[in-house]
Amino acid sequence: MKKYTYRKFLILLFMINLIAIAAVYIKYCNARLPDTIHINKGETVSLCYDVPVSATIDHQTIRLNQPIVFKQCHMGQYEMKTNLFGTIPLKKIKVKVVDDQKITPSGEVIGVYVETDGLFVLDTDQFTGENSMEYAPSKNKLYRGDYIKKIDGKDIVSKKQFIEKINQGQGKSVILTVQRKAKMMRIKIKPERSKTDHMYKIGTWIRDNTQGIGTMTYVKGTSFGGLGHGIYDMDTGTLLKIKGGLLLDPQIYSIKKGKSGTPGVSFSSGVTIFPTVTLFFRELTPGMPLTTMPLVAVMDSPPISSP
Repeated sequence: MKKYTYRKFLILLFMINLIAIAAVYIKYCNARLPDTIHINKGETVSLCYDVPVSATIDHQTIRLNQPIVFKQCHMGQYEMKTNLFGTIPLKKIKVKVVDDQKITPSGEVIGVYVETDGLFVLDTDQFTGENSMEYAPSKNKLYRGDYIKKIDGKDIVSKKQFIEKINQGQGKSVILTVQRKAKMMRIKIKPERSKTDHMYKIGTWIRDNTQGIGTMTYVKGTSFGGLGHGIYDMDTGTLLKIKGGLLLDPQIYSIKKGKSGTPGVSFSSGVTIFPTVTLFFRELTPGMPLTTMPLVAVMDSPPISSP
């Protein structure tokens, strides 16, 4: 009886090890395969991934552990279904056939002015009202990283417009349409009048634009690219949602070389600007032209309180 139980235990242990090895090998084969293959139209490409995987594309079956040659004369996107040993489904690979593209390498330093997609909330704060009481209308209603999109159902495009709308209400409650991550919500807030400047406020620090410098990596027709990371807000460390902006011509007069642990610094138009704002731009949108204005603002424009 003990031998029988021991034998069952060994068989079970063997099966568990076999399943674990199979799972690891399937994961390895998946990792060896790309998510996307880019091919220029009319170009011949030779591929070999050295895994026992077969793939089906355009009603044809090919083996990926042997050299294969791609040549596609029609632009578009195709889907390649892969299977391990021809039976176990793996990932689906996108094959994108694109036209041959020519770009002009650059490397020029550029000034960047961008506007946020909504009013970016930095934080909430309290202020002293005309009756000498402390107010914080936005506390526990607005949070760092929120984007204010509308006020009383009307689009907001700037801090100045937002302040005007708040004060036009003369203290009446307003309904703000706010984007918090991927969720849209409506929030009711009652502004209070400040003792300091006698303006109505909701006790919120907001920002609607930012500036800095970066590097233009290439130019292609009316579009350009600056390869690197996106633009982050200097106060919150949050990646900003951008709706558009301008390309500027900065006046660089001094550069401090970077070293390990200390980033370099560029000095432009009398303002210190950190050269870490390289980013990828889409094609320029109408109304967002290339300009030749000197960059005279700091990396991030100062926020305003409150309203």
